[in-house]
Amino acid sequence: MATAVRPTIHMRPLSLDATSISAAAQTLSLSFATDPLITWLYRCPTGSGWGSLEPTLQRWQEARVREYTVRGIGMEAVIEGKTPSSVGVCFLFPPLPQRRWLNPLWWPAYLRVLWDQYWIKPKEPFTDEERIGIMMDGHYASAKKIKSRYPPNSLYYLEIAAVKPDTQGMGVGGAMMSWVVDRLGKSPCFLECTNEKNIAFYEKYGFKLLEEKTLSHGATQSSTTLYYMVRDKASLGLCAQAGMACEGYQTRLTWGPSNPDTASPMVGVVLNPVRKSRLQKKGRQREEAEVIAEASPDSDLEIADPGSVSSPDQLDLLFLQYQLDDPCSNGALPDDEVSQRLMDDCNNISLRHVCLAYQASLDPEMIHATPVYMQSALSHYFNDLNTPEKLDLDETLATGVLLCSVSINSLYIWTPLLEGLHGVLQHRDLLHKTQRPPLTNHLIEVIGLLDIPCFTLNRITVSLSLWKLHVGPSKQSGVEQTSGLPYTLMTLFADLGSPEAENRLLMWPGELGDELIQIHLWEAFRNAGILHNRALIGEAQDPSSSSMGKPRTEVLQMKVFASIQAIFDSGAFTCRRPLARAALYPLFIAGLLADNAWERRLSRTAFQHLCENGQERPVTETLNIVTQVWEKGSGGDEQSKLKLATEIAAEMNVEIHLY
Repeated sequence: MATAVRPTIHMRPLSLDATSISAAAQTLSLSFATDPLITWLYRCPTGSGWGSLEPTLQRWQEARVREYTVRGIGMEAVIEGKTPSSVGVCFLFPPLPQRRWLNPLWWPAYLRVLWDQYWIKPKEPFTDEERIGIMMDGHYASAKKIKSRYPPNSLYYLEIAAVKPDTQGMGVGGAMMSWVVDRLGKSPCFLECTNEKNIAFYEKYGFKLLEEKTLSHGATQSSTTLYYMVRDKASLGLCAQAGMACEGYQTRLTWGPSNPDTASPMVGVVLNPVRKSRLQKKGRQREEAEVIAEASPDSDLEIADPGSVSSPDQLDLLFLQYQLDDPCSNGALPDDEVSQRLMDDCNNISLRHVCLAYQASLDPEMIHATPVYMQSALSHYFNDLNTPEKLDLDETLATGVLLCSVSINSLYIWTPLLEGLHGVLQHRDLLHKTQRPPLTNHLIEVIGLLDIPCFTLNRITVSLSLWKLHVGPSKQSGVEQTSGLPYTLMTLFADLGSPEAENRLLMWPGELGDELIQIHLWEAFRNAGILHNRALIGEAQDPSSSSMGKPRTEVLQMKVFASIQAIFDSGAFTCRRPLARAALYPLFIAGLLADNAWERRLSRTAFQHLCENGQERPVTETLNIVTQVWEKGSGGDEQSKLKLATEIAAEMNVEIHLY
């Protein structure tokens, strides 16, 4: 009887072309469709799942593959032949970042990852978000414990090893693991096995089972188990501190749902301190540029001459260190045509460099390059604004929006950039067109959103009324994707400060959302908007006004706090982080007006919760302003407290965008 001959399988780097990405995404979906963890995550175990390869799932998996390939090492297993066939894929993350964004050849792929991550944000359609939160909490806690056994930046992580179901048993998994072992050498590595049947397979390649973690959820306490394995010939079985063999060190540990240590190890990015005043900073700009240039001798970026930029506001923005935060996203998102349109324009220097400035600001070892990239982005962007043919390109609008975004999240002056964006819109006569390309239409909405004056504390420029005049009138329903708020509610905020605004907010009929957390967020904004409007027009509500049908200030404050508490209690910082972060605006308004110790304690607790979940610097400075108002403005009315907060922000020389 003839013996079946196994095909020849070889490993090669995963390409980022559309065919390879699509094939890898399908492999991930099919290979894990019946995995114990994935089936536990399904909202409806008997319904459609990953095996259906629905388009929404495919887009989410493709975005996942692109990110893993850019940020880690992506490899695919291929069966040799006239037309090589991809049969498996794996992703390995080294101890240190790849920093591929420094290589111009990777810029198109890296820009696409940023576009997916911060604007498109594709969503997985089948799984339960509460269970995803439980899974991620368990993953982060377990990874932190394992990493604590090793020196910093020494441990690899094998994210995924997936084989197409119809080729299992043909040696594909072995080929991938042989490559992994060769790549690791003597370096330690850990993985998270989701199927107990695969433990023996990984043990053949030197991985040892270290810990188990059981995940449970629901009234029936449906559960699944994760198996954490480590490959480390040098130190497995040795005490991490003493460096010697210790009795019981290889004992399997089982963590159940009753484990008290469930805190997520996620921390906020450490950002730079609030900048010095303009007079102090301008005298240091040239010196700082020289120091940065010496610190990065290999950089081929040209440092622009500040004298080549004519506007004082533009000069003041040079050499700033920026940080980009993920915007809130919800509702109908731009489709693939939109993201592809932007990626086709990625040869624009100013657009590339503002993205590089963002990435450099995230990396402690590369943060010295942030001003170099930012200065280059600003210089080229200003040149673009003076070049007629560049004004007709969508990437000029996209660059301006990104410059605003990174400035906002670094607490710098940013609203003068809106005037340049407005000039581009006027040059292209886009504000009065009823039919616009999807990307252009989306960017106009974002610019209009940034221009709404009530969301910026200490705004130094006059609002251009872009939302009120050019966005709101055509939007009668739906959710604005960047803010996560309904269009109709945003239109009411664009008119905040008018005598009619409070009645309109009180009568707002609401909007249907996909999740309860959205309703809580919208109610927090609506009630905070009423409080904010009273502070803007100087009409405080006294207790007797309740007979007129309008809620008292204290009642509105408690409604805001109740909504924020509901958002925090929902676990949103695990599975719906952008929406949870948007609570900053209503928290600022309610906290600013807090008069007694109990209200202020509620405010501090909520601010601290935001700080602990990835918004440390903007939230800390906002709380600092609120605290100073408590100290200096005690006993004042709403209008005087808002005015004092604005004065404090002006002394800090910052414009704070409050969501």
